[in-house]
Amino acid sequence: ADEGIEITNQKMFLIWLGIPEEMHEKIYFTIKNNWARYPDTIIKFEENDSDYHFTEEENTILENAADKFSDHMNVLRKK
Repeated sequence: ADEGIEITNQKMFLIWLGIPEEMHEKIYFTIKNNWARYPDTIIKFEENDSDYHFTEEENTILENAADKFSDHMNVLRKK
């Protein structure tokens, strides 16, 4: 079964991930299970506007956010 993660408050979720509010409108994200050898729920970020490209600083913020999400999922999985 694919356990979906329900995000009830996207703004709070992005802030929890460490993404500043001014970036929120630039981001489109998807959460999915990557059914590799070990099931792993990952988050992917993309530019909301195809003409926009994340800056290096924004990419770093998003990488850190993806790591935080991944770490959190690992903690939940071990319970």
